[in-house]
Amino acid sequence: MSEAKFTPGPWVAFKGAGWCVSRPNAKMAHMVGMHANFSMVAAESDDEKEAEANAHLIAAAPELYEALADLVKVLEMAFPSLDNTKSVKSALSALAKARGET
Repeated sequence: MSEAKFTPGPWVAFKGAGWCVSRPNAKMAHMVGMHANFSMVAAESDDEKEAEANAHLIAAAPELYEALADLVKVLEMAFPSLDNTKSVKSALSALAKARGET
């Protein structure tokens, strides 16, 4: 597994003009605006509840990535025969997608 190059967490979801996700003092790949030392990315949706859910999911992404990567490592060490299962393949695919790999 290659190294992740995204901005590590913690990220925070908040409501401004719309729902956004931010990480103080960090540059983000898809920055919507820059305010002082504060980068943010929009969690866009026409539905307010969906936008809020999007923001919280985006904010949790770094922790979700790390948790899934750790879980896959533990599973691979404890149960090597699980490497070819649908669940492990799906987890590895999701991690690769998060790293921008095809």
